[in-house]
Amino acid sequence: MPVDPENEDEIDRVEEFKKAVLAYAGLEAETEQPITLLSDILCTTPRGRYDIKVYPTSIALHGKTYDYKIPVKTITRLFLVPHKDGRHVYFVLALNPPIRQGQTRYSYLVFEFLKEDEQDLELALTDELEESYGNLLNSSMDGPLYENISIIFKSICNLKVTVPGQFIGNSGTPAIQCSHKQNPGLLYPMEKGFLFIHKPVMYIRFEEISSCHFARSDAGTVTRTFDFEIDLKSGSSLTFNAMDKEENNKLFDYLGRKEIKIRSSQRISDNIADDSDDDIDPYKSTVKAEGRGRDESDEESTDEDYDLDKDLKKQQQEKDSSDGSGSEPEDEYDSGSGVASSGTGESEPDEEAAPKKKKVESKLKEIRQKKEKAEKVGKKGKEKKVKDPLAPKRAATAYFLWFGANRLSLKSDGDSVADVARKGGAKWKEMSSNEKKEWEEKAASDKARYEREMKEYKKNGSSSAKKQSVASASKFKSKEQISDSSDSDSDTPTREKPARASTSTDESDVGSDETDEDSD
Repeated sequence: MPVDPENEDEIDRVEEFKKAVLAYAGLEAETEQPITLLSDILCTTPRGRYDIKVYPTSIALHGKTYDYKIPVKTITRLFLVPHKDGRHVYFVLALNPPIRQGQTRYSYLVFEFLKEDEQDLELALTDELEESYGNLLNSSMDGPLYENISIIFKSICNLKVTVPGQFIGNSGTPAIQCSHKQNPGLLYPMEKGFLFIHKPVMYIRFEEISSCHFARSDAGTVTRTFDFEIDLKSGSSLTFNAMDKEENNKLFDYLGRKEIKIRSSQRISDNIADDSDDDIDPYKSTVKAEGRGRDESDEESTDEDYDLDKDLKKQQQEKDSSDGSGSEPEDEYDSGSGVASSGTGESEPDEEAAPKKKKVESKLKEIRQKKEKAEKVGKKGKEKKVKDPLAPKRAATAYFLWFGANRLSLKSDGDSVADVARKGGAKWKEMSSNEKKEWEEKAASDKARYEREMKEYKKNGSSSAKKQSVASASKFKSKEQISDSSDSDSDTPTREKPARASTSTDESDVGSDETDEDSD
């Protein structure tokens, strides 16, 4: 900014810089005189009451928690629409960019006024401002508050106020009661779009719409409401739920006048009954049909008087026929009649017999179930697979042959079995192929031995008698226990070891075909 050198001392550079920044941002300093002050104005979006100061280039909102400074150039649209109740009016300001309250952005300010509210406003206007506003504003304004505010904003924003067109809903107002994503609100069909108030407030222009659709409501009041779907050219869609059925024809005609494509060409109200009392209730009709069926069956069959003596005799006969079976333990109550025996051969009804009989039967049933369960568990525990001791010994690998021969040399004082095995594995890995060759040959020889003996074992077969002898032999001590007990001082006679047939290798034994039998 060029500065006159002669007046340089008289200029406050800080003040000039402040004015330049405010002028560039299009803001007016609050220290200057506002045009007017609006006190305690109800704002529904964002919710709260604000004092509004109107400046030529901005408006300032002062609330209990939040304050906003909104440049006039960010206000893009003005709407003035009546509420459905006929007593309130909404004045809407569209903002771009939106204001922020925490993490929430608000693209619309919605002020709510009562139609009957009137307030005299004093405006601080200069001759220059009056001329710039086209003499629409006066220094003194009276009348309904919402009309005065709409005139003020129209003048300072240089925008026209959009009001509803020719559409009139069933309520006699341009508003249609509905909900969007379970948030109740009002939909206003305007001349160039749809305005929804509120949560969230939105304005849908006709040029953004590709088609509309009327659908039956999924709510419980199927015959009274419908859904209105708007498909956008961007690919997304908006659904306004629970519209009254009376609004269908009016909205259908409105879309036809605006030449908006309707996917459902038929009016949905044509298929909706006018009287809700005549609606078909599927559950009610089902109950009626069942009732008629029962009435018909009752007419065909006749009731017979209940004969107690006949029923008791029948139950006694069933009891006598089941006596002597031995399958059930006898108790003092009849298992089928529910009456106690009097000892005279005749059965007499007893009121206490039935519950006692049921209790006894339930206990017996529980005992039987526990017994059967215990027997099943015992059988499962006894079913143990017994290894045939006559089967040939499996062939050992080269590592196990080497480990068995060198185990003592690998073991140190304090080493556990796992430590010795770990050392043996590490040592075996370090050995060369020449060092392993000797043990691999022994393993191959042992494998040939096993295959030869297994072939002979399978050839001879394992008869049932052998299996029984093996099962009985499992009750006696093992080979190791027998050998240990033979060296002990025990006087108990021990079973002799079965004879073994030697083979070409020292490590393989084949069980003999004969077994000793204990003599009594």
